[in-house]
Amino acid sequence: MDARELARWTRFAAKGGIGKCTAVVDCIAQEMGEDLMFLKASTCVCLLMWSDRTEVESRTLRHE
Repeated sequence: MDARELARWTRFAAKGGIGKCTAVVDCIAQEMGEDLMFLKASTCVCLLMWSDRTEVESRTLRHE
């Protein structure tokens, strides 16, 4: 991702993205920089919709 694209996503996130969700479990990244990481009760800003939500994803985040 180049600096221009990162700035665009950052502005979108600052405006609230497409919505928020709350983590219901800890999700620790396995490889630095490649995996999404959040801790239980963290509020996450959603930037895009998962088109193929897996069972694991549906058990880790609760949409607000």
